[in-house]
Amino acid sequence: MDGLKGNWRDLFQGVRFCFDPKKVFVQVGGLGIAIIVMAIFLLLGIGVSGLEGLDFFTTLDITQFSPWGMVISVIGVILGFFIYFITNGMVSRFAAVNILKDESIGMSTAVKFGFKNIRALIFSPISLLIFIFFIALFLFIGGLIGRIPYIGQLIVSFSPILVFIFGLLILFLTLVLLFGLVLLPPIIAVEEDDTISALGDLFSLVTSHFWRLIGYEILVIIIYLLLTVAVIGIGALTFIAGGIPVLLGMGERLNEILSFSSDASFFIRLCGIIIWISIILISLYVICIPKVYANVANTIIYCNLEKKVKLKKEEKKEGEESQGGTTE
Repeated sequence: MDGLKGNWRDLFQGVRFCFDPKKVFVQVGGLGIAIIVMAIFLLLGIGVSGLEGLDFFTTLDITQFSPWGMVISVIGVILGFFIYFITNGMVSRFAAVNILKDESIGMSTAVKFGFKNIRALIFSPISLLIFIFFIALFLFIGGLIGRIPYIGQLIVSFSPILVFIFGLLILFLTLVLLFGLVLLPPIIAVEEDDTISALGDLFSLVTSHFWRLIGYEILVIIIYLLLTVAVIGIGALTFIAGGIPVLLGMGERLNEILSFSSDASFFIRLCGIIIWISIILISLYVICIPKVYANVANTIIYCNLEKKVKLKKEEKKEGEESQGGTTE
C-alpha cells in the first residue's frame, strides 16, 4: 500500500484493496461458518422448546422459546459472533502486512494468525464486558445496602458523587467497547498483542484521538454504505443480465427446478439445491466485499493514528538515502 499518505484520504484508497479474493474468501468462510453455527444452535433451541420450525420462522416470536431453548440460542449467537470477530482479525492481518511491509500473505498464513491469537481476539471484548458488569454489580450491591433501615439509607445518601463517577466510568467503558468491536482486530493484527496489551493500545487510542476516531468512523460508515449499495446493485444487475437469457431458454423448466415442487423427481430437487447453494455463496461473496473494506479501513485508521504509515515512509526514505550514499 505505497499510495497511503497517513491521513483521512487513505480511507478511499482502502476501497481498491477490499476486492482481493483472498481477503473476501476468508471473510466469506468466517461469515458462513458463523451463520451455520448460529443456525444449528437456533434449531436446537427450537427443538428443546418443543416448537415446530416452520411455525417459528413464520412468526419469529422468540417468546415461544423455553428458558433452556433461549439459552441454547443465545450461546449460538455468541459463538457465531466470536467466529466472525476472529475472521475480522484474519482479514485485518492481510491489511496490516500490506500496509507495514508492502507484502502479501497467503490465506493459510492469515488463518494461522487468527488461531494463534484466538485468546486475545476473544478475551479482549469479554474483558471490557466483565469490567462493565462488575461496576454495575457494585452499584447494584450498593442499592441492596440502601434497603437496610437507617444505616443503609444513610450510606446511600452520601453516594451520589460515587454513583456519578461509576456511571461515567460505565459510559466510558461502553464507548471503548463500541470502538473495540471494530478496532481490536486491527490492533491485534498490527501489534500481535496479548489481551492486556491490546486493551492498553485501545484505551490509549480512544483517549488520545477520540474526536478524530469519531470522524474517521463516520467516514468509514458512509463509504461502507455506498460500497454496499454499489456491489449489491451490480450483483443484482449481473444476475438479471445473465439470468434472463437462461430463463428464456429453459422456460418453465427453470421454475420447476427452483421451486422444489412436491411432484419433482429427486434429480430435479438435487439440481435445485445446487443452484440455490451457488446463489447463496455468490451472495455471501458480494456481501462480504464491504465487510472486508471495513476491516481494511479500520486497520488503516489504527496505523494512521499511531503514525505507523508515516514512520514506515520515513524508514523507507532513510533506507533509500543510505543506499544512494553507499552507491556513491
